[in-house]
Amino acid sequence: MINRDFGDFGVFGKNLIIVKEYDWDAIRKMVATLCANTTGKDWQEVASKLSRFGRWEFEDHQG
Repeated sequence: MINRDFGDFGVFGKNLIIVKEYDWDAIRKMVATLCANTTGKDWQEVASKLSRFGRWEFEDHQG
């Protein structure tokens, strides 16, 4: 399982976030922090790294 620890608040797993208590603002901050700290040479690389944590609406899109 992919795991990114956010201290006492919670962790990311594959396609899920586990938190000790529901706090929408804290969850949004966790996701924003994860996105802000994910880097790559282009969007494809960043998207690939973020996809380890969850599905997104265009994951299976064929253009």
